[in-house]
Amino acid sequence: MCCENSIDTTCVFRGNYRSLWMGVLWALPSGTGVAIALLQGSNGPMIGVAISASLLPPVVNCGLFWALICIWILYKPIKMPFSKNDVGNFNNSYIYIYSEYLPVEFFCNGIVSACLTFVNVICIFITAVIVLKVFYF
Repeated sequence: MCCENSIDTTCVFRGNYRSLWMGVLWALPSGTGVAIALLQGSNGPMIGVAISASLLPPVVNCGLFWALICIWILYKPIKMPFSKNDVGNFNNSYIYIYSEYLPVEFFCNGIVSACLTFVNVICIFITAVIVLKVFYF
């Protein structure tokens, strides 16, 4: 599997466990934006942008990784590079993190992306509550 032809490096990064702290740094301003939008009374646009900027990318990434697993399971006769030792005309520049078997690797990447979504939800909620408490007291 080569990153340049099929999977964007951003998708691979969101599937890496080290991306969880970046999710926290991205979700904190989103939570602040949600709280400020609530304080100003403009519930729609600002909240939509803040939520979609921090929640949609990891959810979509999770779905893409799990869809790739389903595609490889359904279309087994097609030669795809499942491990580092597969031969063929593939540029194996993909760096395996969790497993050398690509479906397991993608499943783990999807799990980490789902965890990133949950971390973002928790951070948005906590940040919004803190900002609202500060402005109301």
